[in-house]
Amino acid sequence: MSKPFHSIGICPVCETGLCGVRIIVPTDQPPYPLAVCDECEAMWTTPDLSQEPLFSSAEAAVNPIDGLPLWGPESHWADLGECDQVGWIEAIDPGLHYHGTRPEHDDPLVSLDEGYS
Repeated sequence: MSKPFHSIGICPVCETGLCGVRIIVPTDQPPYPLAVCDECEAMWTTPDLSQEPLFSSAEAAVNPIDGLPLWGPESHWADLGECDQVGWIEAIDPGLHYHGTRPEHDDPLVSLDEGYS
């Protein structure tokens, strides 16, 4: 499983995974974000990790909103522009930024004090 590029925090459920911003792209409605732990697959529909998490069924890793796969072609880890578009940019923890393994993954995160452009 790939690592999220932009994470909100360490997962409060498993305490080892990163809660990254995952974008779900349904075919019949606008894309929407989920915070998803890359280890235990706990999910949140807001960037507030103090809320009660949601979980998939044991049979399949699907999101709680419309049942689309968390790891299928209908979803991906958000880039910075997408985090900004969905209004979650302020929730990103700059200390948990991951550059990825390929040059096109490099999405530098500036300090929130410096602003996002």
